[in-house]
Amino acid sequence: MTIGDRLRYLRKDLLRMSMAAFGAKIGYGISAISDIEHGRNALTNQMARAICTEYDVREEWLRDGDGEPFRQLSSDERLAEWMGEVMSEDESDIQRRVVKFLSKLTPAEWEMIADMAHNFVEELKKGEE
Repeated sequence: MTIGDRLRYLRKDLLRMSMAAFGAKIGYGISAISDIEHGRNALTNQMARAICTEYDVREEWLRDGDGEPFRQLSSDERLAEWMGEVMSEDESDIQRRVVKFLSKLTPAEWEMIADMAHNFVEELKKGEE
């Protein structure tokens, strides 16, 4: 499988994206994506970095076909990535507002929330019996 084949497989089969949508997220047009997929142009380092960053693709897979296509993130890495996305959203976004609210809680308030969550789960279990 060539780099172009892997790019097409990533875009079309794994991400289910059109050339236009895929390219737009990394700052390239349809013709640039098409030229690489069809072997007319080589994948540049800049485009490879953009693809890997935007789509969490492993560069070793993209360039050489080695290993799995996507990076495997730890739960802490996924959380950090999600937090970055949430905090870059509009001030009125509900996720951002909730995160900002939670960031202001005291340890005692966190304990109260933990107790409430525990009690909620116990009530759900009772309802299943």
